[in-house]
Amino acid sequence: MQELLERIMKEQASFPAAQRLVAAYIVDNYYQVPFLSITSLSRNIGVSDSTIIKFCAQLGFEGFGEFKKVFSDYVHSELVMYN
Repeated sequence: MQELLERIMKEQASFPAAQRLVAAYIVDNYYQVPFLSITSLSRNIGVSDSTIIKFCAQLGFEGFGEFKKVFSDYVHSELVMYN
């Protein structure tokens, strides 16, 4: 997870403006990603659903579902370790 967040921060300047907003939101709020639909996420950020999809593709993911699963798995593992 840390590697993905670092990659997002590193590549953030190369993203189009709307995708930079997505990157900033994800870095600051990555724990929320597993609990948000693509529509909820796009509303929170103020971008379109397609911007989220393009952002995920830019990072090499097939789509938002695959991207979200990485965050879901991480949050789940953190909860298991906490308990």
